[in-house]
Amino acid sequence: MNNNFELYKVFYWAAKTGSLTQAAKALYITQPSVSHAIKQLEESFGVTLFYRNSKGVALTQEGAVLYSYIEQSHILITLAEEKMAALKNLDSGELRIGGSDSLFKHYLLPYLEHFHENHPGIKLHLNHGTTPETITFLKEGKIDLGVVRMPIVDSQLEVRESFQLQDCFVAGARYAELKETVLSLEMLLQHPIILFSRNSRAE
Repeated sequence: MNNNFELYKVFYWAAKTGSLTQAAKALYITQPSVSHAIKQLEESFGVTLFYRNSKGVALTQEGAVLYSYIEQSHILITLAEEKMAALKNLDSGELRIGGSDSLFKHYLLPYLEHFHENHPGIKLHLNHGTTPETITFLKEGKIDLGVVRMPIVDSQLEVRESFQLQDCFVAGARYAELKETVLSLEMLLQHPIILFSRNSRAE
């Protein structure tokens, strides 16, 4: 038995209002359509769901049993629709963001504060990790978006460039005479330099 959901919707409103006419108005259909839908349900179950009275219709014992279940389903569907609307409007839900400690601290925090002020119902979850780890989290569905360092070449990801960072070298007093000097790469490499490993993206 696999009745159309629309039949149960008609049954629900007929039972709730106690009137085929009111059910038709609530669903924006004709009264004969309501009668036909209820007849289809009754034939599928092999029982009578309503009996007529002076005020309209009332549930039979079998109809009351069915209504107890359909009413719960209607409530759950209504709650689901409200929940989906809330998610669409960013009234509730959660946002999982991945990135490094430095990017969170020096770039993302002001944006997170602004987002929270505008959408206090959204729970924010920060997942700390390097760029490779963040990319893995994205692919595994553990986060919704990641803030990483470029370059990123991966056909599975949608990458949007946000801003550029300008790196600079820092030296001690021993190299103070180079402060006002413009150094070429070749000249720079003549001095001891501390850098990240080749596989690192500065994280």
